[in-house]
Amino acid sequence: MSLGTNGISLGDLTKLRVWYPSMRGVKGHMTQSKNYRVIVVDLIGVKSHTNPTKIKYRILLDLSDFPRNHPQAFVLSPPSEDIEHVNIGHAQKNNLAPNKPMCVICLGAINSIFSSWDQDVLVRMRGFLNHLENILNTPNTGSRMRG
Repeated sequence: MSLGTNGISLGDLTKLRVWYPSMRGVKGHMTQSKNYRVIVVDLIGVKSHTNPTKIKYRILLDLSDFPRNHPQAFVLSPPSEDIEHVNIGHAQKNNLAPNKPMCVICLGAINSIFSSWDQDVLVRMRGFLNHLENILNTPNTGSRMRG
């Protein structure tokens, strides 16, 4: 699938589950074309730049403008008070999940990289998730959102 509609189709989501088995669409956030506008996936990352212990981050991805632009990424869990990763902000309310404060993830300078990738949905999503895993595993203390 190419850049025609926003979000991600069930078919593409199913293909991505080969690499990300926890990935699932959020049913309450579907587009008119029946694509998922919001997905959730579990990714492994380090606790912090000073603590290499691996932990599971439950990530919510906002695909409102995907695949034209990169998704926005938020941490659903662990809770904000338990997060020490410098590239994850403090919890704030968001209209995607108004009853669940979420922590935004600083994605660094992804805009130019993302726009250079092939315009295929799967290529862009796999590239984005690889970028996100890199952020979660190699905290950048030069781009702090906390601590």
